[in-house]
Amino acid sequence: MMRFDCHVRENQILKESFFKLSKEIFGIRFDLWEESGCWTNSYIPFCFHEDGQVLANASVNLMKLTVEGEIYEAVQIGTVMTSREFRGQGLSEKLLRKILADFEGKTDLIYLLANEDAMSLYQRAGFETVPAVRCFLPAEAYIKEGNQLLSMKKTLEELMALKKASVPVTDRRWSKEDRHILPFYYVHGFQDMILEPIEDVTILAEMEGDTFHLYDVLSPHKVSLAEVLRSIVPRNALRVELHFTPNEALSGLYREPDPDSGFMVHKSSKAAMPNNLTYPTIITA
Repeated sequence: MMRFDCHVRENQILKESFFKLSKEIFGIRFDLWEESGCWTNSYIPFCFHEDGQVLANASVNLMKLTVEGEIYEAVQIGTVMTSREFRGQGLSEKLLRKILADFEGKTDLIYLLANEDAMSLYQRAGFETVPAVRCFLPAEAYIKEGNQLLSMKKTLEELMALKKASVPVTDRRWSKEDRHILPFYYVHGFQDMILEPIEDVTILAEMEGDTFHLYDVLSPHKVSLAEVLRSIVPRNALRVELHFTPNEALSGLYREPDPDSGFMVHKSSKAAMPNNLTYPTIITA
């Protein structure tokens, strides 16, 4: 008999099945994240299960989201998945409606980032698309002279301490209360993207093809983003992608529509979401 549960973290059998399904569907390792000790009460899987096997899931992420300087209590829905043999039964929609029944009217904002195949599902549940953009810079204005920096090794505890003490890189759309999310990215490859270009500044960045990707800037002080970029952008970069909307007016900054962002906000949300901002990669759950 199929049952509903939202206490996966406390149930070892369901937890292991949740790990297995998320690896099968998304290729991600929630077991590594849990081993890091960072699965907190801010991440709540809602699931249907049968005989100890998770059949479908939609997870709640409790966050504080800053938008244009205002801080909102938010629910980000993620890890929406259904075992292949149980698809077509409306399980994901039922889970979404259970989440909405629990949180609608009790938080400022309910949102998610959808893939194209699931848009109609989320629209039926009352979510509406908010147009987003990607932010780019021409690399030639920010190329670092001299030797290129190598990534540094930091433990997760060291990185989290830096995050806790840091001034947010932007207040256009950001979250500092995401301490359960950053460790997820750390164990999925971001531990190799840590650089210290200047004193008291740690960044998360990588070079991919001809694009230098900047995900976050951690510093206890407000820093010039232009100065940081000029200390780190490698000579072989043609452009820089900022995975957030900067506060600072940067030379050459341009935006491109991002039809694939999938940023959707539930119609019950009290917080007004402006168009044409970038949703930060590193706070996507």
